[in-house]
Amino acid sequence: YGIRLEPAITDEGETWSPDVRRLNVISEEEGIIGIIYCDLFERNGKTSNPAHFTVCCSRQIYPSETDFSTIQVGENPDGTYFQLPVISLVCNFSPILIASKKSLCFLQLSEVETLFHEMGHAMHSMLGRTHMQNISGTRCATDFVELPSILMEHFAKDIRILTKIGKHYGTGETIQADMLQRFMKSTNFLQNCETYSQAKMAMLDQSFHDEKIISDIDNFDVVENYQALERRLKVLVDDQSNWCGRFGHLFGYGATYYSYLFDRTIASKIWYALFEDDPYSRKNGDKFKKHLLKWGGLKDPWKCIADVLECPMLEKGGSDAMEFIAQSHKS
Repeated sequence: YGIRLEPAITDEGETWSPDVRRLNVISEEEGIIGIIYCDLFERNGKTSNPAHFTVCCSRQIYPSETDFSTIQVGENPDGTYFQLPVISLVCNFSPILIASKKSLCFLQLSEVETLFHEMGHAMHSMLGRTHMQNISGTRCATDFVELPSILMEHFAKDIRILTKIGKHYGTGETIQADMLQRFMKSTNFLQNCETYSQAKMAMLDQSFHDEKIISDIDNFDVVENYQALERRLKVLVDDQSNWCGRFGHLFGYGATYYSYLFDRTIASKIWYALFEDDPYSRKNGDKFKKHLLKWGGLKDPWKCIADVLECPMLEKGGSDAMEFIAQSHKS
C-alpha cells in the first residue's frame, strides 16, 4: 500500500497500560495517515479475545476545523483534509522470562495468523477515505467487514512471507522453508472438519433468527433446536449438551455468522487473482486499496469486489454472483 509502520514515543497518560505501543502509519505520499495502538500482551482484567477497536474514524475535515485542538488532521494529495483514524489492535500473547531476565514472546503460527487478521481490520480503518466517519473503514456491511482481515490470513500462511519475517531470536537465522511446508501440511490435516464446524454454526445462527420463530417465540426451545440440527447433519452428533449457550457470536454477530465462510471464499478469489503470484505486488496492493479498502461502507460491497476482480457481472450481486464466488479459483 506504500505505507510503513513507525514506532512513536507516547506522551504521559496517552496509553492505558505501559505495555501498549504506538505505531504511526506513514504514507509515502501523504505522510502520517493514522495511529495504531498495539496492546498485544495478556494481563489481568483484559479481554481474552483478539480484536480491533476503533477509537476515532477517518472522515473529511473542512478548513474551518483544521485548527481544532481535539482533531488530528491528515492531508490528502489533492490538498483536502481528513481526520486521522485511531484504532487499538488487541491480542493476548504470552511473553516468557528467559535466563537473562529478558522478557520475550514467541508466537505460534496460529498467533501470527491472528495478528495478521487484526491488522487487516486495522488497514481497513487506516486507508478508509469517506466524507462521514460512520461509514469509514470497518463501518460497513457485517458480511463484508471480515473480507480484508481474512485476506490477510493468506499472507500469514504464505511461505514467501514467513521466511522473510521469521527469524531466530538469538542468531537471526531465517526460518527454513521446508520446515514451514511440513508444518503447513500437518496443520491442513482434517481442515474440512473446521469448515464443517463453521458451516454448522452459521446454520445454527440462521435457524435461531428465522422469522417463523417470532410468531411462537415463547415456545421456542433453543437447546432442542440446536440438538435437532445436530441430528439432521448426522456428523459426530451432539444431542445431549447445551453448547449453543456458549456460542458468543449469537449476540454480536446475530444472523450474520455466515460472514466468516462467505468472506473466506471471496478472500480466496482475491488472493489468487491479485497476490498468489507475488504477495508483495505494489500494483495489486494499490488496486485493492483503491477499489475496496478506501470505500468503507460508502460503496456497495459487490461493486467493490467486481472492481477488484475486474468482473462486472458481480456488481449487482444476486444468484449469478454467488455462483461465481462459489466456484473454485481453478475453474
